[in-house]
Amino acid sequence: MKRARILLPVACAAVLVAGLVWRQGPGDAARRAVAVGQVRDEVRRFDAALLPGGAPSPLTLRLAPGESILYRYESETRIAVDLGRGSGTGRDTTRRVSGMLVITSYAGPEPLVLGVRLEGLQVSYEGVPDADIERNGGLEWLLVLSSSGRLRETWFPREMGTTTRAFARSLVSHVALALPESASDRWETEEIDATGRFVARYAVDRLVADGRPFARVTREKSAYSELLAIGVPAREAHGEASGATRGLLDVEAGCWRSVDVEEETRVTGCLDVRSSVRAAAVLSSRRTGDATSAAKRLGEIRASADRLGPLDPIPLDSLVREVAERSLREMASGQSVEGLTAELTRFAAAGQGDSAEAYQAWSRLAALFSIDPSSVARARALL
Repeated sequence: MKRARILLPVACAAVLVAGLVWRQGPGDAARRAVAVGQVRDEVRRFDAALLPGGAPSPLTLRLAPGESILYRYESETRIAVDLGRGSGTGRDTTRRVSGMLVITSYAGPEPLVLGVRLEGLQVSYEGVPDADIERNGGLEWLLVLSSSGRLRETWFPREMGTTTRAFARSLVSHVALALPESASDRWETEEIDATGRFVARYAVDRLVADGRPFARVTREKSAYSELLAIGVPAREAHGEASGATRGLLDVEAGCWRSVDVEEETRVTGCLDVRSSVRAAAVLSSRRTGDATSAAKRLGEIRASADRLGPLDPIPLDSLVREVAERSLREMASGQSVEGLTAELTRFAAAGQGDSAEAYQAWSRLAALFSIDPSSVARARALL
């Protein structure tokens, strides 16, 4: 067996498992249903009452320093990870989230600096609560945006762990929408989400409800140009997306009334990841505040936070990581380096080194490497 033919699949698999940081699951934590669907139903009932109309006018976000906007938020994300090229060596998992999204303006309008935190947050994987995210989701982080909503910076408190940061960035990437910077109602811009970089195509429809002007902003994603989250270069994998995110802007108030997300993503290459997101947020209330207190609070947050640029890589989404980790452990269960290398040697001798069965054996060996690092040295000696 040629050494290069052995090392290439291992290298590919190593890319996948390198970023998987094992964290204990919820164990025997009490199961708890997180209800979703009510917010989305409310958003769609209001949308059904909208009528075409309204004169073209500039679309901007306008929040006074110190002012807070509260949104009821919910989401359901389904992830399927296949580590064996369609062999079924994977797992499906569903994450449900609900809570109050609190957005506070600290400076603006250019740039617009917003604080984000979650109140009454509930997060569950297959009905089991995620206590870490629920506890840390109440920490406030900052978004620095242009007046048209384009992300410039993110500031996370240093005490917020990687898993919660990934969750927060994923949440924001789903619901955050840009506005046009010119008179055009059609435009494109480069953006980033929990999967990678993509070109977003936007369109605006002018609407009215009871004589009040609204603008529906729709975003559709193109194919991904770079797959940052899983650490796989675009030339070695492919990412595609379908569906759309639709936001309803209250033109006079200068804020989003609601956001409705229905997107599906698939990444194929060394592994196959399919995800679908159904999320919605609807305006609940607005609170006035004090500009002087807001400026002081902004300084306090920045003094104890880490800054990320707008296109900095996002860590592997916590749900994908959770699913992949479980799959790796299942694949490694009952396997041995000696048995797998003997099996691969037989495939090579029979001219079946590129078969689906051989690839599954490579996948099990890579899973074993990730679970038991000492097995790498034993495999190197055998190969």
